[in-house]
Amino acid sequence: MSVEAPPSLVLVIDPESDERERATILAAAARVRAGALVTSGDGWAAVTLGDGTRGVEAESFRRLPGVLRVVPVSTPYRLAALELFGDRVAVGLPPPQPFRARPKWIGNGRPLTVMVSCSALSDGLPSALRAARDAGATLLFGGEFPPPSTRLGDTVPDISELCRLAEELDLGLCLEVSDAAHIEEVSRVASLLQVGSRNMQDFRLLRALGQAIRPVLLRRGPGATVEEFILAAEYILIHGNGRVILCESGIRTFDAVWRPRLEINALPLIRGATHLPVMADPSTAAPEGAIVPAVARAIVAAGADGLVIEVGEGGGGQGDAAIDVATFTRLMDELRQVASAVGRWE
Repeated sequence: MSVEAPPSLVLVIDPESDERERATILAAAARVRAGALVTSGDGWAAVTLGDGTRGVEAESFRRLPGVLRVVPVSTPYRLAALELFGDRVAVGLPPPQPFRARPKWIGNGRPLTVMVSCSALSDGLPSALRAARDAGATLLFGGEFPPPSTRLGDTVPDISELCRLAEELDLGLCLEVSDAAHIEEVSRVASLLQVGSRNMQDFRLLRALGQAIRPVLLRRGPGATVEEFILAAEYILIHGNGRVILCESGIRTFDAVWRPRLEINALPLIRGATHLPVMADPSTAAPEGAIVPAVARAIVAAGADGLVIEVGEGGGGQGDAAIDVATFTRLMDELRQVASAVGRWE
């Protein structure tokens, strides 16, 4: 006869608790779970006791100064579980110093966040970004840094112009990192660090991002289940960084189209399982730009907190998922209507 495992215990602590209180909490937690750490998010902090909590008296932790409550969690992921707070939380995206862009927020009923990627543009980048900002975009995805070509001997490009544009237009800057060695450097200029879908289970990278000072956008791998996706986020959380945003980027299908297929029904599943904000990328998962608006509208209706949309010249046909600026502007108006209809726009 199988014995049901007891729920794991998570200590939700006062985010304003002082060092002495946290040291006491960690000393008590260490008797149950070696290497316990405080995970800090925006407006919350917690310590997971992990497995092995059978026979542990929750009351002994409730009495500790700085502990707000002790939460039993039954899911394989503890710090990411929705039952930890009973509601969703927001993640702040403060600009790195000395940039003066205003902080951005995503999740927990905040207005829809839209991040634009303009990798297909060159000469028209400033005007396109300005038009996208005016239409409602709040974030700019600047690609992977350093780009893959530098591994083949190319020089590392200067991203100062991209940073200047983001600051001038009051856009938060997101850059992808694929090597833990570059996290500190990228954190000096980016408000948000992205983990590409191919690196969703690069645990060395995830561990390092758990110790980073910047929020993390984690993309779902094309072969990952929803649970595996959230567990990858949990790996970042347990190493200290509570500012994690999930991004549904599509899963592998049996169609001839080489791009992954966006899993719309994953969005309400994720929202029902975790308090973390969730975005989706209709451009990565679209075989052509013509279907991006329809997929984007479905994403908002399904409850996503934000989208990533590729803006370019448009009209590239099969394999080009970018939409032009005029289409993006019309789409933003449509997204507002959809969000309002489902109670998602403030």
